[in-house]
Amino acid sequence: MPYAEQNSRDFKRFMIKPLHLQNVNGVSAPSLYFNSIITEFTDTWTPRWNSVNVYGRMDPLPFYGGTSRELAFGFRIVSDSAIEAKKNMAKIQKLVQYQYPLNRYVSDYGPNSTSRSENRRNFIQAPPYFELEFLNLFKSGKGKVLKAYINGPVQVNPGFQTKDQAQYFSLDFSEVYFSDVTVTLRLQVLHDVEVISAVAGPAGASYPYGINQAIAENLNTYAITDSGTTPAPSGQAATAPPAPEPATNPVPQEKTQDQSPTSPAKKQQQASVSKTLTPLQKVSGRKVGLLDSSILSGR
Repeated sequence: MPYAEQNSRDFKRFMIKPLHLQNVNGVSAPSLYFNSIITEFTDTWTPRWNSVNVYGRMDPLPFYGGTSRELAFGFRIVSDSAIEAKKNMAKIQKLVQYQYPLNRYVSDYGPNSTSRSENRRNFIQAPPYFELEFLNLFKSGKGKVLKAYINGPVQVNPGFQTKDQAQYFSLDFSEVYFSDVTVTLRLQVLHDVEVISAVAGPAGASYPYGINQAIAENLNTYAITDSGTTPAPSGQAATAPPAPEPATNPVPQEKTQDQSPTSPAKKQQQASVSKTLTPLQKVSGRKVGLLDSSILSGR
């Protein structure tokens, strides 16, 4: 399925934001928006159990160790020109850079040191973890975005193995730009709420896909769809709704000079109408039915 950039009006956003690189010395790394086609989406929950075998018991004693959620997410980036391909490769390059942690350097620089880099040591200040947004599929129990870290390989496949995917080059042929590249991520979801305790509340009731449970349960399965047909149970044919009856518009009457009830023209028109009505059309002194336009016009 296609998915466009932030400034596109055709599709919604697919966003990757590096949380470990926010507000570093007053500067934050930008979020990435890919104009791409979603090629892979696999959502996996894994309850973890540990068991212990004890003497005199046939079955081991189980101990629950938590439930983890993993996402396999892939997207394909297709470029129509060398300029677009270079921009997309810059985004992919930035995504690869985001996989490294934020480091903090400490040096034993002193009065007798010849350089500040002498005895320099680095420590990991923040590991790489991200915030992602993709329709209603990347949601946590707390908000519209999902927090996760990439636990596995980040695969960048430029499609060199197929003959129909030509690559773009710079003017001096010193750089190559991928025209059709597929990126695959393996995400380990970080739960920001206790899911089981939030199910009864407004936040967890729509976990994990943002669907309102109360509204979904009250929907009519066989309601009339936009196509005009009513979905039927398995084995039965779908039925179309009855066509509405055509509306009968009253025939406009020609204006006369005098339309008062006591005018001669009005009396002559009422007499003509009474002669054309059958006895079945006269019910309780009232005249019912459709009249010919010549009758109503007094002709």
